[in-house]
Amino acid sequence: MYDVIIAAGGLSLRVGFDKLTEKIGEKTVLQRTVNAFYGRKGVEKIIVVGKEIDIPGVVCVPGGKTRHESVRIGLEYADAPYVLIHDGARPFLSLDLIDRIERAAEKYGSAIPVLPIYDSLRTVEDGVIIGSVDRGTTYAVQTPQGFRTAELRRAFSLASPDANYTDESELFSRYISPCHVVPGEERNKKITVERDFFGTTAKVGTGFDLHRYTLDKPLRLCGLTIPYEYGLLAHSDGDAPLHALMDALLTAAGERDIGVLFPDTDEKYKDADSTELLKTVLKILREKNLVVLSVNLTIIAQSPRLAPYLEEMRNNLAALLSVAPERVSLSATTTEKLGLIGENKALCALATVLVA
Repeated sequence: MYDVIIAAGGLSLRVGFDKLTEKIGEKTVLQRTVNAFYGRKGVEKIIVVGKEIDIPGVVCVPGGKTRHESVRIGLEYADAPYVLIHDGARPFLSLDLIDRIERAAEKYGSAIPVLPIYDSLRTVEDGVIIGSVDRGTTYAVQTPQGFRTAELRRAFSLASPDANYTDESELFSRYISPCHVVPGEERNKKITVERDFFGTTAKVGTGFDLHRYTLDKPLRLCGLTIPYEYGLLAHSDGDAPLHALMDALLTAAGERDIGVLFPDTDEKYKDADSTELLKTVLKILREKNLVVLSVNLTIIAQSPRLAPYLEEMRNNLAALLSVAPERVSLSATTTEKLGLIGENKALCALATVLVA
């Protein structure tokens, strides 16, 4: 039903380097933008205009001299009844926003995400204010913008050959009809200067978990079985580091903790493998178009001595999270024989994550 055109032909003049090929986590800005639409139900084709990208099935075509011209070129490859136009430098959009745009485009023929403007606006010429703009009726326009393909194509055909509209809503409103607007997202900002790579889009999450030792379970830490006489008492496998990590990820994503997601009153989680539970948590992050940037995890136990296993656990965590090992910091310490942990009756873990 939808083809997606990604405008990726800009020169990145304001940021000073090719922002689309810079990495956020393990993927470039452009890869992250494309992945928001890739494999999505209803998306028939993704057309990247102006850049080559090595993702199977994605159509890459040369761009024009302007954004307007590049989108017109991309539109020549669109066959679906509806088309979404999105900036390659907006990698932080959510799947909820895409849903809103799709539903509104199908209902109204066009759908434009907008944000209210809270600052006062003035018109300036030659260094002085010459007028005011009513911010009550002024909005900032984002992408993706959705249209009936035939109508958008007609709008391009009616525009003059040397036209250079800044976005498709301006073009569509002039030649077809006023565009329908839907609420945009603060985090769906366009990367324009270097600080935009993170800024308000980066989110920190923390997690903590503690379990008593028990004789009747293996000791599972970071998805691995560690040789020891005790395991950890829990409804699941008791992998405290993974539990702390999952809570940190869910916190960063604005979700409830694992006690709500995987309640210990549900028998299907009895002795559950925490690596499988982690996959569910990571799926929640993917649905919000969030990726893991870094992880800091500390295990606190009087024994066993964990130093010989830290590198293997770190590598396993990196593999579970699909990130490079250098993005995972893992350490182990004791409480110098103080408290429940110091008496060797329990083990706990602390996790801090950064996602964007």
